[in-house]
Amino acid sequence: MTNTPLDDFNADGYRAVVDSLVSSLEGDDDIMTARGMRRDIIMSRKLEKRRFLNAQKIAALEGLVPELPPPDTDLFIITTGLGAEVGTHAISKSPDLGTFIPYIVEKLGNVDCIAHISTWTCNHFHSLSMLELLDTGKVKRLIYFSDPYFMQRSPAIATPLVEGLRSRGQIVKLWKNHTKIIAIANADETRSCVVMSSANLSSQPRAEQLHITTSQDVYQWVKTEFFEALLRQPDYEATSNRPRKPKK
Repeated sequence: MTNTPLDDFNADGYRAVVDSLVSSLEGDDDIMTARGMRRDIIMSRKLEKRRFLNAQKIAALEGLVPELPPPDTDLFIITTGLGAEVGTHAISKSPDLGTFIPYIVEKLGNVDCIAHISTWTCNHFHSLSMLELLDTGKVKRLIYFSDPYFMQRSPAIATPLVEGLRSRGQIVKLWKNHTKIIAIANADETRSCVVMSSANLSSQPRAEQLHITTSQDVYQWVKTEFFEALLRQPDYEATSNRPRKPKK
């Protein structure tokens, strides 16, 4: 390995900065101290801004889909891609996939719903929303599929979500998964709604497509042939953690 010289390195300027720092440390100011914090500190902050933004997205969804379609009619939606937060500016004109979860739960009675959720990744607000739906009794059973990459990419979000779901007696499965599916039914599974999307459970700065159906046949197919079938095969979780073969 060879060192690349820094053409604009100014040795005199560097020494001046070092001398200034040393001089400041030798002064009377108590910059360095062995004393630590006397106690733990905590700040509680309600996510009012995110709740407000989510309410805007639900309102946008209500305007786009005032009611769930009848079982013999499927809806195909292409969103504008204006559903993300860019810097400090909130752009919430377009609903994202996660917005459909509380929306569908409400349309199906808002109590004891059964939810099957599959996504590659998930953002913080939608993870909190799912836990809140369980805690308020709006959802009684939730099966959550994701990818191990979610744990690696966003551990601060993934770990509380996975542990929160499992501590509430819910099912979590991590495997090589890139499907984005929401399948929710009412308590006795006589009514249901399935959403398949190109988008993850996160705010979307790009155009995405969604397919919405309330067909019971589709719900039962997704539930049994996808979710329940994979839950019967524990090898999926094992294979998802195999080390990748080195590239030739």
